[in-house]
Amino acid sequence: MRKKGTEIRVLSFGAFPADPKGFDGSRDARAAGDVPGMLWLDDAGIAAAARAFSPQSFNIALVHGGEEWSTLPTPQQERAYRALVAAGADLVVGSHPHVLQGLEARGGALIAYSLGNFIFPGMDGTPGGEDSVILKLGVVSGRIVAVQAFAVRLDGTTVHRSSNESAAESLRRRTAALAQGK
Repeated sequence: MRKKGTEIRVLSFGAFPADPKGFDGSRDARAAGDVPGMLWLDDAGIAAAARAFSPQSFNIALVHGGEEWSTLPTPQQERAYRALVAAGADLVVGSHPHVLQGLEARGGALIAYSLGNFIFPGMDGTPGGEDSVILKLGVVSGRIVAVQAFAVRLDGTTVHRSSNESAAESLRRRTAALAQGK
């Protein structure tokens, strides 16, 4: 699609760990040949991103990956999301942990490892399970020039802007931890 003269390209990937009950997305839900499914974030997925992304477009990678309830990305997540940046992604947004993880600026790109639990009700007993962040990006000529984070909170099935800055402060702390190598 195009927005104000900038072409935007979006790819979505699966990268979540195998379920202890036996479901393994990389085996059971991967697209292959004539079989519908998801693009898996492995070497083939990175190669697909490198083919699909263009230096002339704003490239977004959405990744359903990471460990649920972990407030820091796994080393595997970090490697894979950074590989997407190397393949041309300008923005990488992760989901699946249901809690906030940090942000990382890398080579002009932004990685949001997890923006929290935006719409998944029933998390009121889980620490951080109701907190999320919405990012607003300023993009000029296909490059991120500004980032603004808005704290939001899940209340049942409704999302509200949060006057409580716990989500924003949590995001700042986790981003600082990432910058310091955890």
